[in-house]
Amino acid sequence: METLARTASSRIRGELGNPEIIHWADLLSAMRAVGLGAFFLLW
Repeated sequence: METLARTASSRIRGELGNPEIIHWADLLSAMRAVGLGAFFLLW
């Protein structure tokens, strides 16, 4: 899960050169990974 989020954020980082966008993309991908992890643990 963590690796997937890291891969997605690094891909976004490569496509977009804006630090603000990178920050929010990293935050969203981390939240998505944590949310999915929690969802599967609770399931």
